[in-house]
Parts: sequence; C-alpha cells; structure tokens
Amino acid sequence: MEFFLYLLVFVFGYVTHKTFFTYTSTKSALVLLQNAQVTSLLILTRCMQNYHYVKSFGVLQLTKKDVIVNEIENYKKFIDNDIEYFKKSSISNILRDTPEYFMPATQFHDWESAMAYLDKLNNIRMGH
Repeated sequence: MEFFLYLLVFVFGYVTHKTFFTYTSTKSALVLLQNAQVTSLLILTRCMQNYHYVKSFGVLQLTKKDVIVNEIENYKKFIDNDIEYFKKSSISNILRDTPEYFMPATQFHDWESAMAYLDKLNNIRMGH
C-alpha cells in the first residue's frame, strides 16, 4: 500500500509539473509574440516618418526645379498611394505570420487599430 501511495504522489507531481510547465511556456510565448509585434510596429512607424520626409523633400525639390503644380500633385498622390499600400501590406504580413492560436491575443487588425494599440501602450508606460 505504501508503494502505491509513493507512485500516486509521483504521478500527481509529474502531471502538476507538466501542467505548470505548459502554462509558463504559453505565457512566455505570448509575451515574446507581443514584444515582437510591438517592435515591428515601432519599426513601421519609423518607416512612415521616413516616407513623410521623402514626400516633403521630393515636393521641395520639385518646387525648386519649377515643375508645374500638376506634376507635384501627381507626385504627392503617388507617394500617398504607396504609403497606403505599405500600411495595409505591412499589417497583413504581421498578422499572416501570427499563428492562428495566438490571434485572440493580437490587439490590432489594421493600421489604425495598430497605432491605437501603440498609443495605449505608450500611455500605460507614461502613467496616464
């Protein structure tokens, strides 16, 4: 009977260990995923800053070369279309690479919700 008790305690300890190991592994994976997504979003916001810089610099250079206003507007539309495509494709690529079982933990689904998520994290970090 004593052997049976030892065996039962061992099995209980083993199952408990596996359960908590799975829980901590899942929690670590979620934290890693969220940190990777936040880092990706921060990189994308830096890219957007560079896009707007390129747009402003291009308009300034075209203005200096006395290009007609219609060409400058076409340039602005071209850059704006490129920016919109970049926003859509970058968020869809992040979401595409996220495993399906982690999708409920993802806090965004498009560019606007991604920027709102970053703003919320920034407000939490700043204590607002």
